[in-house]
Amino acid sequence: MEVLGVASSIAGLISLADVIAFKVSKYYNLVKGAQSEIRALLIEVQSLYGVLNSLKLLATCLEDGQPPLGPSNIPQLDHFQTCRQNLDYLKKSLSKLDLDSSTKLTVLKTKLLWPFKATETKELVERIARNKRDLADALTADGLTALVNALSTHADLTEAVEDVQMRLQKMAEEKGENEQDERKKTVFEWCSTVTPYEKHRNAKSLRHPNTVLWFFESLEFRKWTSEPNSSIWLYGIHHAIAYFYVEYRLPETQLLSNILGSLIRQICASSEDAFEELDSFHRECNEKSKHPVLPTCEQLGELLSRISRCFECVMIVIDGLDESSDPQERSSTLNLLSTLSTPGNGTIKVVYTSRDEIDIRRNFESFEGMSIAARSNDLELYVAAVIELRIKNKSLRLRDPALKEIIINGIVSKANGMSVRRLFGSMDEDDISDQDSILKWCSSLVTKNEQTGILAFSHFTVEEFLTDVKLLAIPGLRDFYLDDSVSESISAKVCLTYLQFPEFWHWDLRDSKEIINMADDFPFLRYCCEWWLRHAEGAKDYEIDEDETYITLTRRLFNPKKSSNFVLWLVLYWTEHGSYNLEPPKAAPTFHIAAALHLVSICSWLLEQNS
Repeated sequence: MEVLGVASSIAGLISLADVIAFKVSKYYNLVKGAQSEIRALLIEVQSLYGVLNSLKLLATCLEDGQPPLGPSNIPQLDHFQTCRQNLDYLKKSLSKLDLDSSTKLTVLKTKLLWPFKATETKELVERIARNKRDLADALTADGLTALVNALSTHADLTEAVEDVQMRLQKMAEEKGENEQDERKKTVFEWCSTVTPYEKHRNAKSLRHPNTVLWFFESLEFRKWTSEPNSSIWLYGIHHAIAYFYVEYRLPETQLLSNILGSLIRQICASSEDAFEELDSFHRECNEKSKHPVLPTCEQLGELLSRISRCFECVMIVIDGLDESSDPQERSSTLNLLSTLSTPGNGTIKVVYTSRDEIDIRRNFESFEGMSIAARSNDLELYVAAVIELRIKNKSLRLRDPALKEIIINGIVSKANGMSVRRLFGSMDEDDISDQDSILKWCSSLVTKNEQTGILAFSHFTVEEFLTDVKLLAIPGLRDFYLDDSVSESISAKVCLTYLQFPEFWHWDLRDSKEIINMADDFPFLRYCCEWWLRHAEGAKDYEIDEDETYITLTRRLFNPKKSSNFVLWLVLYWTEHGSYNLEPPKAAPTFHIAAALHLVSICSWLLEQNS
């Protein structure tokens, strides 16, 4: 991942503003007599684009003249964030406009689809204008710190950030000095040999500025900070802070003893009282033995609770609990960690992060749960910034301005995984695996979107792995290989089977609009109507035209007697691909439809039937 500074963060907004200005301009030129408010919006977005470019130029010059602010040093830039929210809202609202066709009917449809009322457009113009004025004020900055301060709404923000940085630096120095003390060093290494510092530095350096702000603004986070002994499970005064990263490739980080020991080590390095408690425990464990005696995990858990009382609050972050691979060790870990923030058990608050897996969900069901799947607007901002950076260094060349939006949308949609949606309208529940079973069987390969209920691959690389032909060369993995053509063939046959279910036989097919309305209750029906042909086309390498099941299904659908299932399919297919102002040709022979779709084998069969 590329690490980006202030200038490149502004570049992300430039790219979004460019996409929006291009769309609004195309709409205004396409739709003659468009509202004057739309022209005003276009002018304001173009002006904002100019101000952002000027800001980027200034930030680049200032960054060249002094050490850049690292990702951890860049505070929340409030004007930047407000501008981003407005641009995100505009981009999302305008995404439904079809601006590629210029026929009269399409232009009329596009004009009617403008997403804002006149009053809403005026309000957007005012909001963009305010963004422009606030950002323009920052152009007078004479230093990078001054620029950051100007982009914030708080006059003392820079001082506060510097104060926090100094305090963290002092804490780190104290920890370092404590860990160099020979006596303390011996005790710390007895407690745990695993430290998370290098992993934490790497993770911090890769964070893109002004992303994940939604988490810090969330109700769950505010509740966690204000309530004692609270915990959050993310599936994605005098205080002490400790953290730990569980990593699949490092088995030692998966041991509960090392997790607890590392947390204790970090906390005790910042407090003499806490270390005295640890030192006393160390002597107690080893006083009767000539060789070091390691404590049990239960003893370490109790010690962690005791030393937490040396502080008003101990904040702990444990990342990657799903990466623990040993079932027994993982079960013990989850069981003990789930009790860390129990009231009366010390002054501990915990944030846990992991994939959403069944065993973790069961252990943490009493905690606040919160999905941290990458938010699309965070991804858009990062991708847009990288695009601008690569255009600048000439590693990316875009001749068509519309490609910028296509690239952004394509990468963002890919990052969210491939949908494994439960699309079926009404089928026997016994024939469908329940979601908990699928999540358990597929483990971290699949995630569930809590808002939509959709199951998806946890990352697009899962699909890439399963379709990689190299799997065939690995004996233990070849059974998991998914051949694209075979998958397309199966999908085509599933769609054709569903299209011809008996439950669709009795639909009233006289009114096309009523058919479309009824189909809304059967989302997989719409999918089958649209996609069986595409899946069949994708299965050509599999020679699907010679597949007996496929042949039977297609001949049944295109039977010259024209079944009600055929008419149903034709109506729903026509809504997406037919002429805008014409009714579906329900009276046309099945041969004519097959010929129009270039289904050669079906046409040959129909001719034979006719002869």
